[in-house]
Amino acid sequence: MKKLTVGQKERLAKGWNAYRHGDPYPEDLPTCIVPWTSIALAANGNIKPCCVFKHIHIPEEHHPYDESGATVKEPNFYKGFTLERAHEQNQWLRKEFIAKRKPEACGGCWKNEDALGASRRQWMLEKIKDPPKEYTVDAPLDLRHMDLNFGNTCNLKCRMCGSWGSTHWFKEDVKLNDINRDFERAVNHAQPKSIDSSYWLERPHYFKNMERIDFKGGEPFMQQGHYDVLQMLVDNGSAKNVELGYVTNGTKTPELLKDLWPHFKRIVLNVSVEASTSGLYEYIRGGNTQTIEQLEKSIYWYDQFDNIKGNFSVAISILNVFDLENLSDWMEHVTANTKHWKTLVADRTSDNLTRYERPVNFAQLVTDPRYLDLNIMPMYLKEAVLARWTKKYHALDVLRERLTVDSYDEKNWNLFKQFTRELDRMRGTNIVDHIPEMAGEF
Repeated sequence: MKKLTVGQKERLAKGWNAYRHGDPYPEDLPTCIVPWTSIALAANGNIKPCCVFKHIHIPEEHHPYDESGATVKEPNFYKGFTLERAHEQNQWLRKEFIAKRKPEACGGCWKNEDALGASRRQWMLEKIKDPPKEYTVDAPLDLRHMDLNFGNTCNLKCRMCGSWGSTHWFKEDVKLNDINRDFERAVNHAQPKSIDSSYWLERPHYFKNMERIDFKGGEPFMQQGHYDVLQMLVDNGSAKNVELGYVTNGTKTPELLKDLWPHFKRIVLNVSVEASTSGLYEYIRGGNTQTIEQLEKSIYWYDQFDNIKGNFSVAISILNVFDLENLSDWMEHVTANTKHWKTLVADRTSDNLTRYERPVNFAQLVTDPRYLDLNIMPMYLKEAVLARWTKKYHALDVLRERLTVDSYDEKNWNLFKQFTRELDRMRGTNIVDHIPEMAGEF
């Protein structure tokens, strides 16, 4: 176990009701509390334990049965499940967690903890304020959290995304898949998906103990189901007890939110931003639909709500690792005059470590597809990144440590280069124009 900070020791002494994202996980709990407290509706309509759960790694002995009693062989076996069926099927996962095991389907959390010091299972433990009193395999369906994604409609085509999360990716995903299957493009999702909200609206009793609902997408502000659920909670009077969380690209500022958001306990807005300059920002986003300057205007629009808490969500990959220090500067600049935005990016004097021990802005590492993972880069490029990072930004400390490790993966590095060349050809772009440090590789 890593050495505890002063703040972690203080919270441990107070009890884990003061748990914070990134703290050591309590030993007296199951490996993860998600299958007792949460459920996730994916953008393709599947209902699974959480948004980072990987169904392809589930041992076959845990696969469910269809109505005839035959084993369901489909690896994506959460497909078509109802909320009730998914919760019942998650018995195998509850059994694994009670036994303190780490199933491969959940491996992303431990990978993130190793790389960034924080993960989704820790995040969930921090967010749930009224956890179960006991953890049993056959626990009742009593949810505290939902992750609702009502489709893959999106107006951008970010390079770390795909058809599963954006309707703008469809044509390119099919072409890339024809070029090389190792790109692992989700061509089976290359169709618009809009999930009917009626199933959820007809089950208001599942929202009775709800503490938080997270909306993603696609782009959540382009999903009708999102507005339907908010209106239901406002109409039945439960909105005041519910915190809303979003991951949004920040391109939309719907006026309807002015009528809905004030009714809720709190709005936690995570605006995704991957670069500090318009050139690289637009390159990663997949076009000039949105510039970094337009994103700044959206942030000021969101800041008008008194119950909002603003954060930035950065998907860290090979594409933006050289820019992360500049992005830290941009975050401090753009939030300097906001009321509700989180600006805990850096401690320039290193005299207040407690305040900056939670680098929330840089807690999401792109590991899927593997060829976008910054850990696979050649060591000389990692050293070039470290040479660029000259400021004492604690938000980058964990990454700085990771970049000293030589974990070069030649196969995936070559795959990254082929993927980039092909996508640049389709989009009429050139990576070297935006990441000149890559010139030796392209």
